[in-house]
Amino acid sequence: YVVDKLEVGKISNPMQFKTDEDKDAYRILYLKERTHPHRANMTDDYDRLQNWALDYKKNEVIKKWMTEKISTTFVRINPEYRDCHFVQKWIK
Repeated sequence: YVVDKLEVGKISNPMQFKTDEDKDAYRILYLKERTHPHRANMTDDYDRLQNWALDYKKNEVIKKWMTEKISTTFVRINPEYRDCHFVQKWIK
């Protein structure tokens, strides 16, 4: 990551990225201070842990839905991608 190599008080070079609306944008980072790593806990990291838990639940629901629907849903895969390794069994 860029922040790992950045010194305190320094600004990163501009980095291109896509916004949520799929538009091109640029980002620069400023490292104000560096904190010591710590084991996550509910007091200091509640929001982050809550987001991780929610993401995990969402992924599990999507995985379950895909597993249930994959046998009854028509899926067309371009021939050039037929040799790709799919996590789900899209190709029968």
